[in-house]
Amino acid sequence: MKKIVKLLVTDIIWDAKAHADLPGRVVIDINDSNAHLLDDIDDAADALSDWLSDEYGYCHKGFCVQCVYEDDGE
Repeated sequence: MKKIVKLLVTDIIWDAKAHADLPGRVVIDINDSNAHLLDDIDDAADALSDWLSDEYGYCHKGFCVQCVYEDDGE
């Protein structure tokens, strides 16, 4: 069975002017502290949106996300 081990967040459009230090791409390793981002697939985009804003201190206008899977041996 495959499980999600990373989220690749790309094309982030930050709602901030003159902050060139904000990333346009973020790789999130899924672990126990942030697994809640995947709890409910219908709410995953909202949870990820909140995480980005909390982590970087700015709102955004959108992003793309891709899941990276790994075979867990089951």
